Amino acid sequence: MPKNDWFIGEQDSDRGRIITRGRIFRGNQRNTTLYPMRVEVQWLYKGTADGMPTEEETAVTDKVMNLLTDRLEDELIAWLTAVHTGGRQAVFVYYTRSVEDLSNQINATFGEFPLLPVKIGATEDKNWKEYNRMLKSFGITYG
Repeated sequence: MPKNDWFIGEQDSDRGRIITRGRIFRGNQRNTTLYPMRVEVQWLYKGTADGMPTEEETAVTDKVMNLLTDRLEDELIAWLTAVHTGGRQAVFVYYTRSVEDLSNQINATFGEFPLLPVKIGATEDKNWKEYNRMLKSFGITYG
């Protein structure tokens, strides 16, 4: 399991201020050939005037997404690489070995809660180009 080396950064976007918590994989912890699919879970919220979630929204989001992430990582299905929060949404970015396995775990986990305000999308990113682009945008060199 990868170490929990994380960074926090802030950027401005057309949706306002975005705060990013990103994971830094060290050495050979990141194996892009085993996890070629990039999946975003977009959690929509009402938020405050500045587009950030309320304390209540944060508590619910954290509870559900921490449970999902623990299950995905414990079963080696996917790794959480970043969480982007702001603009009335939180975007959780995973790299997965199987979109089907990830979807099954999402359905099982989310099924334990009332209907959740999420959208999910997947794209192939075998070389983790988007991950590397994110690191570079914060001045982080992978290695």
